[in-house]
Amino acid sequence: MKDKRLQRMGTEKLLPLLISFSLPSIISMSAMALYNVVDTIFVGRLGTGAIAGLTLIMPLQMVVLAFGLLIGVGAMSYISRSLGAQQYDLADRIFSSSIFLGLAVSTVITLLGISQLKPLLEFIGKNSQVIPQAYDYGFIIVLGIPIMMFNLILSQCARAEGNPNIAMYSQLTGTLLNIGLDPIFIFTLEMGIQGAALATVIANTIALVIILAYFVGPKSHLTFKARFVFPTVKIWQELGKAGIPSFTRHIAASLVATLTNSLLAGYGAFALAIMGINNRLIMIFFMPMVGTAQGYMPIASYNFGARNLARVKEAFWVTFKMLSAICTLGWLLIQIYPGFFVKIFSKDLEVITQGISSLRIINAFLPLVGFQIIGSTTYQAIGRGLAGFILSIARQVLVFLPVMLIFQALFGLTGIFLAFPAADLGSSLVTALWLRHTFKEFNIKIPT
Repeated sequence: MKDKRLQRMGTEKLLPLLISFSLPSIISMSAMALYNVVDTIFVGRLGTGAIAGLTLIMPLQMVVLAFGLLIGVGAMSYISRSLGAQQYDLADRIFSSSIFLGLAVSTVITLLGISQLKPLLEFIGKNSQVIPQAYDYGFIIVLGIPIMMFNLILSQCARAEGNPNIAMYSQLTGTLLNIGLDPIFIFTLEMGIQGAALATVIANTIALVIILAYFVGPKSHLTFKARFVFPTVKIWQELGKAGIPSFTRHIAASLVATLTNSLLAGYGAFALAIMGINNRLIMIFFMPMVGTAQGYMPIASYNFGARNLARVKEAFWVTFKMLSAICTLGWLLIQIYPGFFVKIFSKDLEVITQGISSLRIINAFLPLVGFQIIGSTTYQAIGRGLAGFILSIARQVLVFLPVMLIFQALFGLTGIFLAFPAADLGSSLVTALWLRHTFKEFNIKIPT
């Protein structure tokens, strides 16, 4: 049964295979997006300042996500390639080392977060009135960092061995529980924004228990072995090749979000709230794209490890079309109904008025995002770290950051929002140029 699950990655008809691998990831990622949306809706009932507080704490959450994906995505790619090459002992070694790294990294981040959270928020928020709310939420989230980290790593490892369903069940259960606990802790128990954070940590704990039970049980290909916990030089290298693109993308996003929030704080809580609303809204469309890419990645990695290059190429184009459809649908809905989406989160007239035009500007080139995702994911899947690294920082660092600083100086608040479509366009061009070289090597034609 286990061998059959692996073999289907190399033999089953690609579109049904990709759907079967992607659908659990799409459901789990969409559930995560739904949680963030519902959580923000509940928090939004506490006022504009509460939404702004969530926005201030987001860079820290992105750092946790970055380290979780560094280890998890790196392990997923390397484990999938090892299983494709029938190197089962190596897969166990990678898995065991990833568990150890997750424990070490999450412990360090938690300790730093406990001691440095308040100074960090004061630096970002420029003495904003929403800092106390951000701290109340963030401190509880910091305590739950190890739980969130292991959820990320173990979910990626489950996908690596061809079982994305367990990751979906874990995430979906946690999300539904989180949504149910939010109103109880926030309103019934009158804990406010602290209640939202506590609900998140409890829900993540239950999700972790579910996925841990799978790996402890008999159905997993991967076995934790204490003698394998210390990573070899080769494992460090391979985790870095596949994981660094995701890591740098989210670290860059965290740093850029920190600077962006600092600039937005100068315009008032309404500006931070608009950005927070956009971040939550775009996750509705972005997370299904991430889920599709996660379904594609182990298939591409497995077949690359098995030297079935034609199947890697076919998977690329099928995934590209799926991602393009998702982000184009998101673009249409946001451009046509921006007011509807803003009003879901806030009743503040200033947020609604400014948010309608801002959402249209920020997401003007959303249809290009799918191309960026499939480009960077492909290099992660085949273990080409340099290309993945460049593409991972292209949008946030190479384009968005300098453009935002220039546009903000020229056009004020509107200039900050205009930098987003400029970054989408610029990073898509960088992705196209880099892929052209690889496509020639793989003999793939770029669609015109």
